[in-house]
Amino acid sequence: MQFIWGLKTVFSHLHPHHHHYHHHHHKGPKRPETDIVDDVTQLIGRTPLVYLNKVVEGCAGTIVCKLESMEPCGSIKDRVGYSMIADAEEKGLIKPGKSVLVEPTSGNTGIGLAFIAAARGYKLVLTMPASMSLERRVLLKAFGAELVLTDPDEGMRGAIIKAKEIVSNSKHAFMPQQFENEANTKMIAVEPEESNVLSGGYPGQSGRASSQAFWMKPCWMRSSRSAAMTRFKWHASWRSKEGMLVGISSGAAVVAAIQVAKRPEYAGKMVVGHYS
Repeated sequence: MQFIWGLKTVFSHLHPHHHHYHHHHHKGPKRPETDIVDDVTQLIGRTPLVYLNKVVEGCAGTIVCKLESMEPCGSIKDRVGYSMIADAEEKGLIKPGKSVLVEPTSGNTGIGLAFIAAARGYKLVLTMPASMSLERRVLLKAFGAELVLTDPDEGMRGAIIKAKEIVSNSKHAFMPQQFENEANTKMIAVEPEESNVLSGGYPGQSGRASSQAFWMKPCWMRSSRSAAMTRFKWHASWRSKEGMLVGISSGAAVVAAIQVAKRPEYAGKMVVGHYS
C-alpha cells in the first residue's frame, strides 16, 4: 500500500517541531542554540522534494516526489509511528516506562514504532506472520522490540488476533491499531489491480511484501471519501528516465500520481507522491 497527496497536504503538520505534541525537555547542562535536535524523533519530517521531469507527458498538474527515504529509518512509516504514539501520549493513554505498546505489523510501521519506542522509553511487542524476512526481524530486535510470530497461513489476520489477545491479558498494554487509528496519515490510497481490496475486490497473490496487509484499512477508507482510489498496473520505466532508484511500492505511488495529475481539474496544481 502506498499513497499520493495533492496540493501540498499532510506533510508540514506531521513534523515534530510543528506538531502540538510537546517533546521531553533535555535534563542537564544548558545546550547552545544550534540545529542539533534533542532526540532522533525530531528528525522526522521536512524531507526534501524533487520534481519529476521526464515521465510527466500529458499531465495537467506538476508532480513532485517527497523523498521519504530520508526519514530516520528510511520510510514514511516513521511519520505514522510518531503520529500514533504522540497522539496516544497527548490523550493520556500511554506513559513512557509504564505502558507496553503492542501492534500487529508486517512492514515498515513496525520499524517506525520500534525506533520511536526505543527513543521514548517504551517496551514494544510486535506480532507478525512467521513468514516475515529474517532481516526485518533482526532489525526490529536491534531496536529492542519483542517479536511474537504467528502462523503464516493466517496472514495479518492471525497477527491482529494475537495482538488483541496480548493486550487483553496485559494491564498496561496499548495497541495503536494502525489500521483504525485516526491519528494515522490521511491520504489517497493506491492498490494493485490484482489485489484491489479497497475498490471492492479480493486479495491477490502478487508476491509483493506490501500486499499482505491490503485486506483491511478502515481508517484510510474513511479518510479517502473525497479522493478517488487509484488502481494501477505496475511498471518502473521511470527509474531509468528520472535517475531515482525505487522499488515496487514507491513506483506505484508515482504511477498513481501521474494518473491523478492528468486529470483536467489538476491543471496548475501540485501532486506529491512519496518515494522511499
